[in-house]
Amino acid sequence: MINPDDWKNDPLVIVQDALWPPCWMAAEVLAAGCPDKATEQRLLAAFDGATRMMQHDAARLMTAYGVNISEEDQARFGEAAVCLIASRKHLHAFCSAPEDLNVRARATTSLFQHTQPCVAGAIHHLRRIFISLVLLRQKEQAQQTSTAIDGLDRISKQIFFISINASVEAARAGEAGRGFLQISTDIRALSQSAQAATRDLSSLVADNRNQI
Repeated sequence: MINPDDWKNDPLVIVQDALWPPCWMAAEVLAAGCPDKATEQRLLAAFDGATRMMQHDAARLMTAYGVNISEEDQARFGEAAVCLIASRKHLHAFCSAPEDLNVRARATTSLFQHTQPCVAGAIHHLRRIFISLVLLRQKEQAQQTSTAIDGLDRISKQIFFISINASVEAARAGEAGRGFLQISTDIRALSQSAQAATRDLSSLVADNRNQI
């Protein structure tokens, strides 16, 4: 039975759940102004979690799933982490002086012009390499399926030829081979059905491969 919550364990979902909420929370705080101490602590803690995700956890989650994280990937994650750290600094300053328009402007610019685009780029990059891995695995599975189908096709053809030879020998045996003749006929029919099934499977695999 499929667990409806399995999608929550998807590494890409985990990364997104760590990165986007602090950005949304920060936008709300900047719009509302003068947050209480509890809201400020939640906001700063969310940015700390997002930063850790970009510095360490995202690569670990993806590697555990089988994604090869390159130096280029790490550099992109590092850029997002730098943006998150900068935004956290400006937001902390805003929470300390919410009436200072210059402080608000710096926090707003950092969040909307730097951090959010950088986070969106990192997530897009993660999604691309994640989907590439999924497609690669699908191709590998399709190849394995094709190999298995080829093996089944060879076996069914061998059975077909064996059943023909058995029919010839049964016919030579005359009355004594009548029962064996019927069995060989049934086996030949089964082998033909198996060949038809393998052809259908081959067509299905080919169609799926073309759609990848």
